[in-house]
Amino acid sequence: MKGKYAPVLYYDASDMERVMDMIEPLSEYFKRENVPFIFLPKDITELKYQTKDEILKWLEDVKKEVEKWD
Repeated sequence: MKGKYAPVLYYDASDMERVMDMIEPLSEYFKRENVPFIFLPKDITELKYQTKDEILKWLEDVKKEVEKWD
């Protein structure tokens, strides 16, 4: 296998209280283990209609986050 891999964690945006409770411990764990991770809303995996501009902005935001890894 070539390239770097990172865990992708999906969260339920409808339960933001729980998400906020989880984010700090998860972040600390992945920093301590020096493993980058992607934290995405679960609804991203569901079929929905978006404009080209909405998708490009989302992709750009994800790209910026991944570029911070090194």
